[in-house]
Amino acid sequence: MSVANTAAGERAAGVYRLWDAEGHLLYIGASYDPERRLQGHRDKPWWLAVARSAVEWHETRAAAYRAELDAIVAEGPLHNAYGTGRQTTGLRSRAEGNRARGAVQREAYRFEREVYDDALQAGRTHREAYREGQTALAEHLDASCLFPAWVERLRAEHGLS
Repeated sequence: MSVANTAAGERAAGVYRLWDAEGHLLYIGASYDPERRLQGHRDKPWWLAVARSAVEWHETRAAAYRAELDAIVAEGPLHNAYGTGRQTTGLRSRAEGNRARGAVQREAYRFEREVYDDALQAGRTHREAYREGQTALAEHLDASCLFPAWVERLRAEHGLS
């Protein structure tokens, strides 16, 4: 698999592993662009020991992050902090929360578009339909209680009550 978008419109993501010359696993990470992400590790104290890397591709970011966590737990890289010991439960919980937030966002955007399209069909101007869509988006997100800052920003930007 390459970094191309998948059929569902989600981007593929890679799980990368870094080893030293003796074959010790140093680090496991996940990224949409592993080569670019590796640049961010170059300031780590262990970076000079990296002798080899490999990437395995997954169809979605969520799948890659699950694989990353499973690999960290199973393979015990020397320099990963997350996914080890007590942090495993917290990291899994955060990943589950991210999936839930993503689902709410997708549903909110679908709802916003439906309201916008319905308003246009009802003869409202683009500006009126857009405002109704933004109101629907803000209300949907507000009902989830997951995005208070985003809801506040939407209401401020669009003068919504």
